[in-house]
Amino acid sequence: MQIALALQAPLRGGIMFASPEAQVQRTAELLGEGALVVAIPPLPPTMRGHLADHLEEHLERALAERGAPSPYLAAWSAMPDDAEERLADQLFRARTVGSSGIALAMGSIAAASCPTLTPEDSATLRWLAVAAQRVPLVVMIDDADTFAPAFDAPVALAALLVPSSTQTSPPPPPVEETRNETLVAECVPEEIPVIEAEPEPEPAVEPEPETPVLPAKQPKASTAGIPVVGPNDFWRAWALALGAVRGPLPLGAFERLFAENYVPLANAIACGLDDPRAHRAYDEFRRTFEHAYTEAFATFGATNRRPRLVMDAYDIAAKQARLHNARTSQVLVIDSLRFDLGSHFRDALVARANGIVTLTGETVLWSALPTTTIRQLETLARGMDALRAPATEDPSESLRGRTAETVRRLRVGSRELYKLDVVPTMLASLGDEPGAENVVASLEEIAAHTADAVARHLEHVAPRTLIFVIGDHGFTVDRRGSILHGGASPEEVLVPAYSFLTGELH
Repeated sequence: MQIALALQAPLRGGIMFASPEAQVQRTAELLGEGALVVAIPPLPPTMRGHLADHLEEHLERALAERGAPSPYLAAWSAMPDDAEERLADQLFRARTVGSSGIALAMGSIAAASCPTLTPEDSATLRWLAVAAQRVPLVVMIDDADTFAPAFDAPVALAALLVPSSTQTSPPPPPVEETRNETLVAECVPEEIPVIEAEPEPEPAVEPEPETPVLPAKQPKASTAGIPVVGPNDFWRAWALALGAVRGPLPLGAFERLFAENYVPLANAIACGLDDPRAHRAYDEFRRTFEHAYTEAFATFGATNRRPRLVMDAYDIAAKQARLHNARTSQVLVIDSLRFDLGSHFRDALVARANGIVTLTGETVLWSALPTTTIRQLETLARGMDALRAPATEDPSESLRGRTAETVRRLRVGSRELYKLDVVPTMLASLGDEPGAENVVASLEEIAAHTADAVARHLEHVAPRTLIFVIGDHGFTVDRRGSILHGGASPEEVLVPAYSFLTGELH
């Protein structure tokens, strides 16, 4: 395979204006030439001035989907003048997966060019035009943008201020003095200037990095059934997905983003991933969520526009029972069952209770603030009244010791539920400062003990009973290793919920 890549002729680069139909035809030709073709959607008005970011996001996603390795420039975000190195790195990674070069099929930029393109976007296009003459990079621009107004390259101040009739215009400044934004991944908010390349008389094959620099630390295992980091550093796709969020999302889309990108990235960082881009994407997403959910939660008591809360568990269980023709339903609350721990618990219980229960559905619930056990029990007991006028009771301690491994029956208001406290007990047994890495590594063991306790409880439940298992809140582990709950972070707020039907499923 390496010999085939070495003998493969590089793509002939260039920039062109083409209609969408012509781009489709040219794309077919480029695919035949072995190019990695990246379809760039039209530049939205909200991305005005950030064309470089827009291009970089889709290019990195395309490389990740093809299985290309992660960037070899581990500290690229700290180096402002490495545009050529980064472009060469992207081209080299494209070659490692069998591509002869990169082609960008751009959609229209008209929506962001009113009344004119920004100087930053103009500089990005100028740099692409120069780069396409030197390396195997093809850039196709919508022909509808042919006459879009744009800014030219900067000129010397003397040429701008002194009339040409009295002074000879100085030669144009070297290309190295013109800077523009490079194609920056969405997960990195900083704007990184880069030096434009000086044109050469003949095209040259892109340089290959001499010594790849890999991240110093790698996560160890997988979380919630998703690989943390493999040979291709899939964490980059998670960080890009989080960084690409702009504006409000539909509830279902946000919950998928949380489950498929935020949770595995958070556990990858806990397992040792120290790349600054990953930390930046994680921290920014978490801070934004905490601020937004804290403000939105204050309105839940006065409006019906809210997500499915833990207090809705009885209604959801009743609907699931009717759907599956169950005779009765039970709500089982597992203290501190956060989302990734719930994924391990679900798999363990299905394996242990095979033939006893059947998994019939799963969803995500949102915890009330503050995310403590007593607060969730209060909302289960009082419903909407608990949101409008929270109680002032002190939090109760979970059970410890052997009793914690037994499902107990509780009365909350006029209703009844079952509760299991094995998770906080096992977390406490990890020590005063267990460390985030040790907590993540212990999730499977904690889930196994939790599944054993629930399986013992199910042995005494009548057939055709719908068991609705939920977490009341999640938890976080700070940098000092302390386990915390009560905050508004995604790990503490979003909890799993599973429907199990005892007996045979009809």
